[in-house]
Amino acid sequence: MAQVFLTNQTPVTYKLLSNLAGQSSPVKTVNDLSIKEIEGFMKEQFDPKRFVIRERFKFWSNMQRKPGETVQELAARIRHDAGTCDFPSIKDPLDEALRTRFICSIGNEAVLKAIFKINADELTFTRAIEVAMQTEDAAKVVKETVYGTRGSVHKVRDAKKGFNTSTPTIDKFRKNTTCYRCGKPDHLAPDCRYKRATCKFCKRIGHLEIVCRKKQASVLPVQHVNSLLSMKPEADISPKLEVTVNINGKACLLEIDTATSGNFISVNFWKKIGKPSLKETNQRFNSATEHLVPILGAFEAKVKHMTTTCSLTMFVTEMPHLNLLGRCGIEALRISLDKLLCRTDNRVNVLSDASNQADAPLQHACKPVGEDADFDREESAHDTDTVCAITSLSLQVQPTDSALLRKESGKDPTLSKVMRFTREGWPSTIAYNDPVAKFRKVMDSLSTSYGCLLYGSRLVIPDSLRSAVLQILHQGHFGIQRMKQLARTAFYWPNIDDDITVLCHKCQTCAEHQNAPPKAPVHPWMMPEKPWSRLHIDHAVNFLGSNWLVMIDAHSKYPCIHQTQSMSSRTTMELLEQDFAHFGYPHTIVSDNAQAFMSAEFQDFCKQRGIVHLTGAPYFPATNGAAERLVQTFKKALKKSSKPPKEALQEFLLQYRRIPNASGFSPSELLNGRQIRAKIDTLLPSPAHLMQRKQVQATRKPVNITSFNIGDPCYALYLGPRRTEDARWVPATIIKRCGSRTFHVKVLPRGPIWRRHIDQLRARYASDEDLEPGAEESIPQAPTAGADSDMPLNRSSPSFGPDNPRRTKRSRKPPERFHF
Repeated sequence: MAQVFLTNQTPVTYKLLSNLAGQSSPVKTVNDLSIKEIEGFMKEQFDPKRFVIRERFKFWSNMQRKPGETVQELAARIRHDAGTCDFPSIKDPLDEALRTRFICSIGNEAVLKAIFKINADELTFTRAIEVAMQTEDAAKVVKETVYGTRGSVHKVRDAKKGFNTSTPTIDKFRKNTTCYRCGKPDHLAPDCRYKRATCKFCKRIGHLEIVCRKKQASVLPVQHVNSLLSMKPEADISPKLEVTVNINGKACLLEIDTATSGNFISVNFWKKIGKPSLKETNQRFNSATEHLVPILGAFEAKVKHMTTTCSLTMFVTEMPHLNLLGRCGIEALRISLDKLLCRTDNRVNVLSDASNQADAPLQHACKPVGEDADFDREESAHDTDTVCAITSLSLQVQPTDSALLRKESGKDPTLSKVMRFTREGWPSTIAYNDPVAKFRKVMDSLSTSYGCLLYGSRLVIPDSLRSAVLQILHQGHFGIQRMKQLARTAFYWPNIDDDITVLCHKCQTCAEHQNAPPKAPVHPWMMPEKPWSRLHIDHAVNFLGSNWLVMIDAHSKYPCIHQTQSMSSRTTMELLEQDFAHFGYPHTIVSDNAQAFMSAEFQDFCKQRGIVHLTGAPYFPATNGAAERLVQTFKKALKKSSKPPKEALQEFLLQYRRIPNASGFSPSELLNGRQIRAKIDTLLPSPAHLMQRKQVQATRKPVNITSFNIGDPCYALYLGPRRTEDARWVPATIIKRCGSRTFHVKVLPRGPIWRRHIDQLRARYASDEDLEPGAEESIPQAPTAGADSDMPLNRSSPSFGPDNPRRTKRSRKPPERFHF
């Protein structure tokens, strides 16, 4: 049994068992393992032991319901978590409850590690208390030994005017200090064992419910901190940087916060936008006071700011007024912080400080849609396939980075005129053939900055630099669509899409490594009107130690195959002459471009006999598909045969020529006008017998039902790994019925016992291997039929007489049968 199991395993599993057996005591080889030892190794490797104490701790600690979780989902999660806790094995419920409550409330990582190492059967409530006390005492002794006495830390913070600045003395602090995490005296908060506990009232980590500030009516001062207060006027506090965006169609005022990467909205605004479904997140955020920001969940929102739209991950918090836009949102929405930092104390200062070349904030938002709206819409979509981004070319072009661009833009007559029209106003009419007319279509989106022309947020490239920019876009030899996506992030000029397309089509490197074109539709050969008019020939090279000349008639599908050692033109012509002597010369021969068929000698051979020789394109075997298919069929047949190659070849040709094809006639009938007589014809019944069977079948229709009994011979399907030459069906015997469709079979002669479905079994004639020693004499021998008998052999031939005869006066005659 162990050997059968090892045989059916993958190489990885076999190697794993071999390593485990070599590391066991005593050392064994994998072949010496019993099935129980193998089962033990597999359980140890793939089914590791679970610590019940840890699983129960996780079960009772996970008490909160997740955001958006339904009642059914909550119940299913609880059942799933309870499956690993082994609750039915609890013998003392009271001790188990006290122990579990104690472990969940201990709040000390070192104590939990020590408790989780103890076996569940050995850990009681008393034992858990002892382990906790020993662990905490040991930690306290080690801390005092290593660090000594801990001194006080003074904290300096700012406070508003009017705050009480009196502080207790150090002696008084030492006597009256109280931990704000648990409310107990004689220790500081950093040393409190409840610093990782979760408050049941506010759900925050770091204190107990008894000292929760939210639960108390008034906020108590923290007595263990010595504070030095400094006064600052409130007028010095910088105003908030806020921006209005649309989140899922609802306007929201978000505060700009460059210190965080996340985007946050309050639970109140989340309810206003329809409570979109939240997903659980593992990210954690701390406030400026190092408190954990409570996160309910996250969702993907469609955020729009002016003309820019993108998809951002928004975190929903329990804090009612926390609406922040982080760094990732600022970058995705292309918000310029320079504009937000502009002084806006009053209208006069804003006008005096405004730049002469800066556009108004709402200039582009109020303009009509141009003719390139589709192009712009694709630009604003979130692009995940962009390979790189040119960040140095932004809306606010720096003079040092744009010197060359500004110089070339001033030299370009078209761009200089467009920039002048953009600053001073466009004329009412422009000539149609004027290059400036192409910019008139997008004039509402044009602006200038530091002597450069901008189309929205993209730079308009002068004609002298466009070829260089195209080469930059084509770095990496990406395709047309990716080049367009990259160009829409930074550049623009009229007909930029056409220029990108032309560059990609003209790139010699891209053309040399392009994928193959789609395959052309199949063009079938014309069916010859007469047999032996067009022959398809080919060579099967180095198959079963020989070469083979394969030939098939296109009309009748009549095959001819010759075994040969040489594939020379001389040998090929000699073999063809043998077939031509039987059937005559064809009109056409189709072959590939092999040397034997393309030689001058073979061409003269065809011309002398009036044969047209056709060939297909090099390395395109579909042209000679008829011969290629015959080669494949012929090779499969000889691989399956157990006879010598020559004998198997003759058997294959006889059967192939006898079997009817798609036309309903056999190849021998189509070529010779008659059916050749094969071995199957010796078993066919006489016409009189066929008429008798038709009469019986007209009155009674047999029902064929596959059935097996115990002891019946059969073929069982082999489901394990096998080589190409191995048999797929293995002889076996039915030994037990497991169900209506399932059986136990024993592989012959002395193989293992398999379990197989009835669809995985085939009927088989009994052989000598099925008989037990000494049982041959007890089996009756079938009578031997005469030589003139024409009835076929049938083990389960149905009776042709009626089941319940009603015409008793009719004389009955038993049917004749073959008997071998």
